[in-house]
Amino acid sequence: SRIATEDTVSTILREFQTYVRDGDDRFVRDAIRAVGRIASALPDVADRCLRGLMGLINTSSEVVVAAAIIVIRQLLQQHPQHVNIIVRLAKKLDETTVPQARAAIVWIIGEF
Repeated sequence: SRIATEDTVSTILREFQTYVRDGDDRFVRDAIRAVGRIASALPDVADRCLRGLMGLINTSSEVVVAAAIIVIRQLLQQHPQHVNIIVRLAKKLDETTVPQARAAIVWIIGEF
C-alpha cells in the first residue's frame, strides 16, 4: 500500500517543507527527490509538486536549489507543458553553481 495518496499528499508535502530546512544535505536531497517520486506516482498532484519545487529554487541553500532543479528537470520530461517554469529556470542559470543543476538547466533549455 502507498503512504502517498491524493488524500494524504497535502500533509506529506507540508512535512517535506520542514525537511528541506534540515542541516543534513543528503536528507534534504532525499526529501526533494521524494517530492518528485510523489509527482510521478500521482499525476493529479504533479502541478502542485512542481509549484512547490519552483519555490525552492529561490532559497539560499545551494543544496536545496540544485536538488529542486534536478527533480524539476525529471518532472518536465513527463509534463513538458510548463513553459513558464522553463523560462524561470533559464534565468537561474547564471547564479546556479552546482554542476549537476547547471547541466539540468542547460538540458531543459536545449530540450524545450
